[in-house]
This record gives sequence, C-alpha cells and structure tokens, in this order.
Amino acid sequence: MKIAADTNVLLRVFVDDDPAQSRLATETLDEAELVAIGLQTLCELVWVLYRSYGTSRGDIAEAIQRLLETDKIVTIGRQWKLAWWSLKLAETSLMALLPSKAAGLAEILL
Repeated sequence: MKIAADTNVLLRVFVDDDPAQSRLATETLDEAELVAIGLQTLCELVWVLYRSYGTSRGDIAEAIQRLLETDKIVTIGRQWKLAWWSLKLAETSLMALLPSKAAGLAEILL
C-alpha cells in the first residue's frame, strides 16, 4: 500500500499521546511500502511539536532526519531534502534554501 501521511498521523507516531491512535498510526506507516510526506506537512509537524508540545529543536531535527533517512519515505518537493542535506554538510542557512512558506520551520530549527 502507498499512502500520503498528514501531520496528524506523524504527530501520533512522535508524540504517542493517545495509545490506540499512536499504535494505529505506527502500524499504518510500518505496513506501507511507500509514504509520501509534503513540505507543508513537515512544516506543520515542526510547528505543532515546537509550539504545542514544547519539543526541543534538537529533538525535532532528529525526528525530521529519521524521517528523511527512511527508505520508504518520499518527500513531495525535492527542495526539502536538498535543503536539509545542504545544511548538514555545508552548515548553510536553511532560510536561504527553503521556500518562503517554510520560514517558520527554519526559525524553529535554527
């Protein structure tokens, strides 16, 4: 099965605040052969983790990195993956690499 994961599914996996929903979200992602995640979903995920759950920037960055390194995860919008690795390898400003819609995400991660 191929799926597109939205922010709520990813939040249930990372936050584990509702055991039944978290288990279902984790099982769904584990069973999928391909999981598409859009840039907007990643931005929303970062925003909610940071603003609503008080997750540290380091923990958010680690979660995003784990997502991007997973073989079955496909990001919609190639610029996200390029921006992430450019930042990691060259310590470049994320703000300069991401589209303007992701400015809030960059402010949180930097």
